[in-house]
Amino acid sequence: MKTRLLYFGIVLSVCAASACTNKKFVVKTIPVKPGLDLVWFHHSEITSNGPDYVEFNDTKDGREEVIFKAQLICQIQVNSDSIFILMQGNSILDQARDNTYHYKVIVDTTCKGPYLYK
Repeated sequence: MKTRLLYFGIVLSVCAASACTNKKFVVKTIPVKPGLDLVWFHHSEITSNGPDYVEFNDTKDGREEVIFKAQLICQIQVNSDSIFILMQGNSILDQARDNTYHYKVIVDTTCKGPYLYK
């Protein structure tokens, strides 16, 4: 009887885990223009140690464009045509040189200065 319950619990857990198709954990969404958002999210399968992603989400065209991927992002700010990414250390995994929307990406690796960019 106990082994049946154990097997049932395992099958139920596997089914529940596979049913969860959205593995994006959104930290912050910043509206940039009408129909265009900047989204900061984690992408994780089992643990919360996955990298941080920053992407443009164009709701008019239904497109998503990842512009930055790193570990330990602290904060994101948008100021006119610039995106300021504050992070701890220099653990940048990928950074797009250009983006479709022509925003400059500025990275601060001290994670101490959100007040600097007002």
